[in-house]
This record gives sequence, structure tokens and C-alpha cells, in this order.
Amino acid sequence: MAGPAESEPLPDDGTASGAEFSACVVVPVFNHAGSVGAVLDGIGRLGLPVVVVDDGSSDGSGDAAAAWAAAHPGARLVVERHAANRGKAAALATGFARAGSLGVTHAVTIDADGQLDPVDIPRLVDAAVAGPRALVLGDRPRAIAECPSRCRLGRRLACLALRAQTGLRLHDTQCGLRVYPLELVRAVRCRGGRYTFEAEVVTRAWWAGFPVVSVPVTCRYFPEGERVSHFRPVRDSTLHTVMQLRLIGRSLLPWPTRRRERPARLVDVLGWLNPLRAWREARAGDLGRLEMAASLGIGVWIGSLPWFGFHTALVLYLAWRLHFHPAPMLLGSQVSMPPIGLALVAASVGVGYLLLFGHWPDLAEFDPRAVTLSVAGELVAAWTVGGVLVGFALGVVVFTLTMVLWRRRA
Repeated sequence: MAGPAESEPLPDDGTASGAEFSACVVVPVFNHAGSVGAVLDGIGRLGLPVVVVDDGSSDGSGDAAAAWAAAHPGARLVVERHAANRGKAAALATGFARAGSLGVTHAVTIDADGQLDPVDIPRLVDAAVAGPRALVLGDRPRAIAECPSRCRLGRRLACLALRAQTGLRLHDTQCGLRVYPLELVRAVRCRGGRYTFEAEVVTRAWWAGFPVVSVPVTCRYFPEGERVSHFRPVRDSTLHTVMQLRLIGRSLLPWPTRRRERPARLVDVLGWLNPLRAWREARAGDLGRLEMAASLGIGVWIGSLPWFGFHTALVLYLAWRLHFHPAPMLLGSQVSMPPIGLALVAASVGVGYLLLFGHWPDLAEFDPRAVTLSVAGELVAAWTVGGVLVGFALGVVVFTLTMVLWRRRA
């Protein structure tokens, strides 16, 4: 008797209903006909029900999954299909909906490209059993052979963004091997689509009061030419950046998210202010170095703004809301001190005048004794606009130089 495929319901053996913890595996597929069978082989050994979501494949991926089910009569597998490609977020949503109809409490997700190994699923499930409300993330090795440099950089920056949004120190926020409580899926609403969902849901889950834990997993990258990837660097990186900036902007607002955090104690504040702690964390790993470099860069940007007298207050507020250490940010803001500060003022005013009025300021005709309100307004506007842009550019330079120096030191 052939295993279930297409619209057949999965058989109920107790794992799909009534149990305190039950799970199925959701596999989003888009043009992975060559690898989905091997992935299903690994999942099949675990005895879990499987939902394959064919997201508008043109290479017969859904048919390959259905053929695998027919060749494995004991397997409990169903194939859902999208008529056209709708992106990974939509494929996961379809898989979660089908998982919910089965009565399971959790959905394990794994990509169909073969980079992640189903043998790691039981360890993630064990973590989910220990913490049923937790979002369990796979944590891939820091160094993976054949992994493109842009992927490593994107992964590190995503972790830094998560740190700013939540205070969590995770080393992998983008791994496709994870366990979602369906309670979380129903409670958390994400605005991002396609690849941005998997990053956004981590932040919003934490804000909504769900724990987030990570479990080490294995990963391999196939050589260039054998790798099947649908990530479009320009489009998808832009969407990721916009989504991350939107979440960071929300975290900067003075009112809290839904998560009820424990009030800060004096020892917490003193530890946060301690510059030695920032130094130790920077020496301990990549995320600490990224935070140090980002803090210095943000401090430089703040110090370039024409808000003298408020720099320290702004630094402390941003550092607190972004969960960064204030010491390096305060250090960076000292760029406003002479003589560098004077050069920054001149550069900011010049750039501001050029952008706002289409010309450089004519200092030869400037008479400080005859400044009118109109001229003063032009000066302040130019200084503000120029300070934002010049400070941002200088902050990026400081961030980059700091990371380069750390790498050479290592």
C-alpha cells in the first residue's frame, strides 16, 4: 500500500493528536528535485510525519517527494503544492497550517537543499520537549568549508541586529533547521516575506515572551556549481536590511514590547557600565567584536551631530535600548572634541550647504556680526543635515577599521 501523498490525510497513530508534545517535519521545496529524496531518506529514519510544501517548482520536486512516499509504504508524508512560487515564508505558512490540522504541537523545519542533516533533528526535538514554548534554532559551525564570504558576513550582521533588538547573544539566526511551537506561530505576526521571515520571527518571538534557544547542528556547503540556492543577493539583502532597520527602529521607541522584562538592578547597571566587561566580550568572540565596533561607530556618528550638551544622554539612551555596552559608544562620541570636532563641523556645514542649497558656503563673505535669523537657520539646517551624513560615513569607516584591526590582531 502506497504512503499518503497529495491530499490524503496522514494516518493517526497518537503522535498527531492528544499528546502533550507531538511534532511533524515541514520541508519547503523549490526546484530541489535532485536533493529532496536524500533529505526525506534522513527524515524517514526518525519516524515523524512529514509535510512537503512544493512552492511552485518547475523541476518536478513535488512529484519527486510523492514518488519517495510511494516507494516507502510506511512513511507518513503529504505533499502540499503552490501553483506558483510564493517564497519561503509562504511555504512555511502552508506547512504550519497543515501541521496544525494534524493536531501536532510543534513543527520541525528543514531545507531541502541537503546542506542540513536530518540526523540533528532529534537533538532539537529534545530541546523543544524540555522547553515546549521555546523557539529552537539550529546553530551551524562558525567556519564551514565552501561557505561564501557574503553568507558569513550576513550571518554575523544578522546576529548583531538581533543583539540590538533583543539583547540575545546568538551566533546563528538564519539556520533553516529549527523547531516552532505552533502556539508561537499562531501568536506572532511577522510582516516580512520570503527569506526575511526566519530572521524576523526570532525577534518577534522574544518580544512576545517566547524563549529562544539554540542547539549546535552540522552543515555543509556544496561546491559552486553543485549548490542550489534561490537567494538573490541584491534583492534579498535589501529586504533583510529594511526589515532589520524596522525592528531596530521599534526597539528604540521608549515604550516596551509585549515582553515583560525584569526591572534592572543596580548590579545590572554597574555591569552594563563596566568597560572591562565590554573588552572581555570583544576578546571572547565575533559577536563581541562586532558589538564593540558598532558601538564605536554609533558613538562617532552621535559625536558628529550638532547637539552639543546632549551627546552623553543620547549615547546612554541608545546603548540601553540597543543592549550595547556604553563605554565604547561614549569613547566614539568624543570625536566632537577639538581639533577633530572643529574639522567635523566644517565638513558637516560644507556638505549640508552643498546638498540643501547647491553650493559650498562662501566664507569670504560671512560676517558673524551681521548674522540674521535666516542665515542662522540656514547654518543650523546645513550643519544638521551634513552632520548626519558625514557622521554616518565616518562611523562606517571607524566600524570597518576596528574590525580590520581586530582581525589582524587575531
